[in-house]
Amino acid sequence: MKTTFLVAVLSAAALFPSAHARGALVVGEVIHGEALCARCQLKEAGQCGIVIRAVESGTNVQYYATTNRVAAKFQAKSCQSPVKVWAKGTVRERDGKNQITLKIIDLETNDKLKLNTP
Repeated sequence: MKTTFLVAVLSAAALFPSAHARGALVVGEVIHGEALCARCQLKEAGQCGIVIRAVESGTNVQYYATTNRVAAKFQAKSCQSPVKVWAKGTVRERDGKNQITLKIIDLETNDKLKLNTP
């Protein structure tokens, strides 16, 4: 019984990185990057919204923030010009795009998120 449980746990741990690559839900992801406006700067949407552009493994990855209170409160700071940010939230892939439901987003100059990163 203990051996079966141990094998199951180890198998799940081994599969986790590949699950992220396939677009599985990742809770508590911390992203450091540049926040841009989807409408004003990227010309990709009909209304303003936050897109966080991060460099991961040498390539640019864009995370589209879902609409919630955290995103709405921060959105004006990134509308006219890009700003460096730390963001924490739940990441998932939807319609071929990375989406993040923001729990926290703050300017890079504030250290509160950096202290909580593993």
